[in-house]
Amino acid sequence: MAAWPQNESAVSNLNEPKLHLEEMVFISEPGDEIMVWFIRPGTPGSREGTAEIKTISATIRIRKESILPHIGLYVKPEYELWGDFVAQDFNDYNTLMFKVPVREVLKRGVLITYVEPNSLASHRGIEISSRTGLNYLFGGGLGMLNQWYIIETVNGKPVENLKQFKKELRSAETAFERLKQSRTYKPERKNLYKERYVLIGLRTNSEDGEIVKLAPAFPIDLALECCR
Repeated sequence: MAAWPQNESAVSNLNEPKLHLEEMVFISEPGDEIMVWFIRPGTPGSREGTAEIKTISATIRIRKESILPHIGLYVKPEYELWGDFVAQDFNDYNTLMFKVPVREVLKRGVLITYVEPNSLASHRGIEISSRTGLNYLFGGGLGMLNQWYIIETVNGKPVENLKQFKKELRSAETAFERLKQSRTYKPERKNLYKERYVLIGLRTNSEDGEIVKLAPAFPIDLALECCR
């Protein structure tokens, strides 16, 4: 390894600067051309104990950076209170508070930051186990089962942020209001009208760390009643 890697003429590059992969990532910019050397066991027929040196040439490509807005002291972020839960865009405070993995933030969506106990939302299966770390005092060290819930669709339409979430909710509410004003609407049969419901697609973490998908249905009239 003292003479590794070699150049195309099998001459040692010992005196040339070399970087570990992590160092290369930190100092490189998108669009940079990089050369990665890696060493593998020799191919059949080669001298025993000899290793092959291989190279990969590639251009660095990364996703668009996801910058979390900073929430200063006593700054109330934008939110939506609907169906006894509060939804917000990701920010530096709530992602840390609920321990949302970076990979989930990059997938986008809207974070649920509060659920009223014994409410419409909790009866739909949305219940954040703890928000304050009290499990350290009373939970016997078992930890939280559900640390976060992320809204990703409304009635099957993807939502990437709070603005889109609000837009889809208002659209569903308008459609239900229009139905109620029609001559064919019968209040006693409201449970049978699909326009009465909003399907909210969620992803959350399970006890074993797997991602679980949920899609509870919220009656619009009851969800709006919770906000009054």
